[in-house]
Formats: sequence, C-alpha cells, structure tokens
Amino acid sequence: MKQIAIITCMLISMTAFGFSPIEYYNVTATAGLNLRATPGNGTVLKTLQLGDRVEILEDIDSLGYAQTIDYVPGNWVKVEHNGTTGYVFSGYLSRLPAPLNANEYSTYLSVSQSFRNYLQNNFTVEATNYNVIGSTIGEVEEYYEGGAILKKVDTEYDSFIYSQIPDTQIFEIYHVLSAMLNDVEDRDAFFGNTTFVKNRKGDIDKIKVNTGAELITIVQVNDGRVRLEMSSFFEC
Repeated sequence: MKQIAIITCMLISMTAFGFSPIEYYNVTATAGLNLRATPGNGTVLKTLQLGDRVEILEDIDSLGYAQTIDYVPGNWVKVEHNGTTGYVFSGYLSRLPAPLNANEYSTYLSVSQSFRNYLQNNFTVEATNYNVIGSTIGEVEEYYEGGAILKKVDTEYDSFIYSQIPDTQIFEIYHVLSAMLNDVEDRDAFFGNTTFVKNRKGDIDKIKVNTGAELITIVQVNDGRVRLEMSSFFEC
C-alpha cells in the first residue's frame, strides 16, 4: 500500500476547471480509465487506454457528481468513444496529449529529458535562446506555441529544468509525468514518493516527488499556469 504524505500550508486556492460540450480530451490514466453506463459505480462498458481520445458530450458537475479519487479531484462527464457513450471520471482527462512517442518514455526514475522531448514532439518551438556561463554551465530557453516555456540548466554536477504550462491543472502535469515511466515498478515508486501539499481551503496546489534520482515540484499558479521544476544530480 503506497504511503503518501499530506501537508497543509497557506497557499492560494485554485478552482477546478469545467468542461464544455463538444470538446475532445485525452486519457492520461496509465492503468486505464473505465467508461461506465452511469456515473460512479455504474456498469463498466469498456476500459479506455492511455492516449485514447474522447468527446465530451455533457459536463454533469452541476448535478452533484463531483468526487475525489486517490487525491485526484474531478467529476463525472458524459463522453463518446468510438461509438460507445458513457461516463468517465474527469480527473484522468486532459487537453494535453498523452506521452506516446518512444523518446518520451524513461526506463529510469528520471523524466526531465523525457518531458523536454514531449514538449518538442507535441508543440512547435517558436524561439530558442542559448547561454554559456563560464566553462561548466550551459543554459537553453525554449518558447513554445500556446505560451509554454522550458528552461534547462546543465552544470558539471546537476541538471535543472524549469517549465511553465498555461491553461493547465496540476494533476494533468502529474499524470503526464507518471505516464513517461515505462516500468510498472518505476511508476509505483513515483506514486509512492509523492507528497501532496494542500492550501488552507483544502485544495492540492503543490505536488512534490522525490524519486531518488530526481526532485520534482509541480505548482498550480493562480493565473491558471502550472509551474514545473525538476532537478537531477550526477555522481562525481
């Protein structure tokens, strides 16, 4: 049984986003997402896989079906997938594409380079800046379509990635990162070394992951952005 710490601190709250009819979202659940006949514990019609695309037919949050499953907030939405109509839990849906390309997977508990590959594969790089500081520090900044930013700093001893993704929720990034781990044991270690940080309203707006190979911090910013920081350390 995984052990996940919950820390409460005074941070700015974010409200969950809603869904508009006739929108398309991608499944980000690595273990699959059940499409049910009715919200909640309805009969399972099929199990959707990572990367499956669904059409949102109706957001039924107003009917009182909001729910939190394994710390993930969401609600039940009516969707259609390849001719089958049913209900899925929205906490594992995202406008972001799921990582499905070979270079977006990692066989070790480090996902920083995989995340950079993911951005480059799925979004157009509009500008790149390079900077060299001394003989051991290199910096690269990449600006993507839609407003995403990635900055990578490499030194002799460590590597640091800072990224901002607009119009995104914190668990969307968390699920994308976990899906980059191709090995089930690595994903279990990722989940098991996660700390969820709550604000005073009880909403999770910071997630920390210490894989032993990498330190990851995901923060929900109050203007709808998600800030991502990843640090890797090298042995001397």
